[in-house]
Amino acid sequence: MQASLDVGEGVAAPVRKRAWPKTLPEQFDAVREVLSAAEAPLRAEEVARNFTRANRNKVAEVLETLDALSQVHRVGQERFAA
Repeated sequence: MQASLDVGEGVAAPVRKRAWPKTLPEQFDAVREVLSAAEAPLRAEEVARNFTRANRNKVAEVLETLDALSQVHRVGQERFAA
């Protein structure tokens, strides 16, 4: 099943999932990119859906670490924003 993105006037463009990066620095960059592009704060599982083979727990760990480093910020209990 492929997600789609509404680009206006009823036309939907497919959204391609990216592969989950192998290295930690690449994972940090990829998660920050997803949060920067998001219109609202996201949960770990919402961030993970942007990648193939992304483990929700690993994404949550990356989000927690980025928050601790003040590179993203927590919104409420479970959401994060750039």
